[in-house]
Amino acid sequence: MEAYRETRALDRPAALVRAAFEEDARFTADTDIDAGAGSTDAATSRWVARRGPYRTTAELDATTGELQVSVALPDEYAPGAVVLLVAVAAALALGAPAWTFLPALWGGAVLTLLPVGQLLVGPLPDTPGARTVDRGLTATTLAPYAATALALFGTLRGTLSPLLAAAPVTVLTAIGAGAYLLAGTDRRVTALDVPLSGLLAPLVAATNLLVGGALLRDARSPTLAVGLAGALALVLAALFVAYCHLALRRFRAARLAPVARRYRALAAAGYGALTLVLAGSVGLGSLAVVTGRPVPVVPSRAALRTALGGDPAVAGFTLLLVAPLAFLAVGWGAHLAGSVGGRLAAFARSEPLDAAARDTGDGVPDAFPVPVRVVSTDQPLVRPVAVAGLWRGVLVGRPVVETLAADELRAVVAHEAHHLDGRDLTAAAAAAAAAFGGLGFGGRNALLAFYDYAAAEQAADEHAARAVGPDATVRALRRLEALQARGAGAAVADGSGRIAPSTSRVRAVRSVLRAPYDLFFGRVLLDAAHRPVDERVRHLREEC
Repeated sequence: MEAYRETRALDRPAALVRAAFEEDARFTADTDIDAGAGSTDAATSRWVARRGPYRTTAELDATTGELQVSVALPDEYAPGAVVLLVAVAAALALGAPAWTFLPALWGGAVLTLLPVGQLLVGPLPDTPGARTVDRGLTATTLAPYAATALALFGTLRGTLSPLLAAAPVTVLTAIGAGAYLLAGTDRRVTALDVPLSGLLAPLVAATNLLVGGALLRDARSPTLAVGLAGALALVLAALFVAYCHLALRRFRAARLAPVARRYRALAAAGYGALTLVLAGSVGLGSLAVVTGRPVPVVPSRAALRTALGGDPAVAGFTLLLVAPLAFLAVGWGAHLAGSVGGRLAAFARSEPLDAAARDTGDGVPDAFPVPVRVVSTDQPLVRPVAVAGLWRGVLVGRPVVETLAADELRAVVAHEAHHLDGRDLTAAAAAAAAAFGGLGFGGRNALLAFYDYAAAEQAADEHAARAVGPDATVRALRRLEALQARGAGAAVADGSGRIAPSTSRVRAVRSVLRAPYDLFFGRVLLDAAHRPVDERVRHLREEC
């Protein structure tokens, strides 16, 4: 059954794309098509790869310059998903007890993950120059998602009134559907999709607490209820991490669409209210478990002790229920420590910029709007720093000073000084430092999404062009681009120049596990705010 299809347009010769497939050990040429698949002079070539439950077919049409990719799941997937949906609907109609819905709940979550799971394992070889122009999940993949939502309603209905049970299910369906479509379609994304991702962490944690409470209140066997709730928590945690990885790849590859300031403000108000409710609910629910205070909609400590034993087991199970928030907690701590520690370490390795680097050629050193210090590093570092009134200036790496001319360096410093004067760093610092903001609100990037950093970058470019001149600013942008490309680093490869399979697998696992941290605390929005240099140069030529 076809679960996913995409079309890629080739920006490079078809022969190079053929070579990439022929060198990929996962793919074999499909000799059932005419003209001889895999031959270098064939108009159409097709390759097939099987990996786990997925069957990936790639068909290259050299005449149209398109690469068609489809991913199929086992034929049993579609009827199984439909049977699950019908069974859950029938159980709801018959008034089945809450615990009977949990196998369908985590079974539906697994079936929901399968169609987008092929994006995690990487269905195609690395083929630069083949850009995706259209992609999407098929309609059949929505059946297990609908079954999951109905099963959640059936689980909560035993503890809550139908209206209260429908509320979290509606929120989960709305937010989850948006995330599901973002992961599996090629729709245009905006910075406000990052807060959508951030909502998933408290939402999943709140769902786990609600389900755990419903099961323990309605279960004949507390041990079985805890086991089923734990299985659901593991599946949803895996789904959360997988989605973060997919969303991160989308944000890094896409050019984020602009959002009007008034819509950002409206979205910020709604987002703040919803996250306060979600994160507050998780906090109160976790506190109820830890302190033993009875709360009807969360697992009681007495029930958990009956099923699990001592306090360490209770604490471990509670941590499992709120695992997505634990990811954010670790990410917030790591980012805060790294941000503060990195700035202090860079400052400690720095020294004031000497007069020779500021000399424009007439023997008179240039005056900079803020202090500049040179960091002893081989990286092309350029970083504005403001440390609570103790020091305010710009740190630059030694390659920047050695490569840029005096007026180009002055343009770079003017750009960063504009960020300091405009308090552009305040939003980032507040978002990183606020403990509750870093956790309950989905991390630093979820807060930064409501700040138009792309406009701030454009304003900083224009300020540098007015202060130093557009020509010097353009030359500085070009030289920095070349420095950053040179300092990107080479891939770890074996003697043949190819990346070793073991290294590739380790990198893939590491990138998935790091995805929540990178999505919520990394540079995804800041990098997206820095438009391509060609576009920045064109804007400066037109405006200045």
